[in-house]
Amino acid sequence: MVLESDLRTISGLNDIFKYEDDWCLSDLNMEFNHIKQWAATDGLIINSNRTKEHVDCSKLLGVMFQNNCKMDSRVQYILSQCAQRIYLLKLLQHKECLVTY
Repeated sequence: MVLESDLRTISGLNDIFKYEDDWCLSDLNMEFNHIKQWAATDGLIINSNRTKEHVDCSKLLGVMFQNNCKMDSRVQYILSQCAQRIYLLKLLQHKECLVTY
């Protein structure tokens, strides 16, 4: 059974994105205060360690969103992952676990 949340934005210019227990909101103090009040009313606790404000880049469900709509953070992340994999392959090859022809 899927239940629709009663949490709504104050301003029509803002959006709330929800995935299971993760929420994303456009960056406005008034909206965040509204969410804190909503959470307190429903007996919920907001994890301040996972709450972010004024970030240039955020990762949600494996997708990186940048405030300038560019892809350079995603590209840097992929290059970093590739470098790590290549390093591991070289280690395996050096230990003769991996045979190249």
